[in-house]
Amino acid sequence: MRRGFAALILPLALAALSYAQVQEGYLGTKLGSGGAGAPAAQPGAPGLGSFLQMTLALGFVLVLVKTVVPKLAAKLQRRLVTSPTSTLTIEETANFAGGTLYIVRARSKTLLVSAAQSGVSCLCDLSDAAPAPPTFQEFVDEAVQDASRDPAGNPDAIEIEQALSRLERLAR
Repeated sequence: MRRGFAALILPLALAALSYAQVQEGYLGTKLGSGGAGAPAAQPGAPGLGSFLQMTLALGFVLVLVKTVVPKLAAKLQRRLVTSPTSTLTIEETANFAGGTLYIVRARSKTLLVSAAQSGVSCLCDLSDAAPAPPTFQEFVDEAVQDASRDPAGNPDAIEIEQALSRLERLAR
């Protein structure tokens, strides 16, 4: 990755040097015969041609950085991929500065795994953790099943029926 970055920056640096180069000195540091502080007029001073050359090189480098570098980075970045029928599944992933955290289910175990440039390590076994609390839908389903099993034995159902009968009497 660093070699690729250096290969992209090298044309830019060469273009900047060619633009800044004067006939006999770099960056206009050589003084001419016109006096101690006045530079001499030089026929080979950078002009429009070298400026256009530098602009084209800069544009070329920017296009490379914008298009080629993301594709190379995507190819260099390795990810853990499993097939849908595998007993090894990745439940969650989280990226951090040093690498990636994975929650992996392998057969009957759930593991927290860290993958970084230094290697892969198992941080802890999550399969012994307490089961997840029931969801709201599970609570609703359980309440519906309880009400449908024995509405007469449910004290709430009796109170509801009494309240409905009172409302009917008042509505008459």
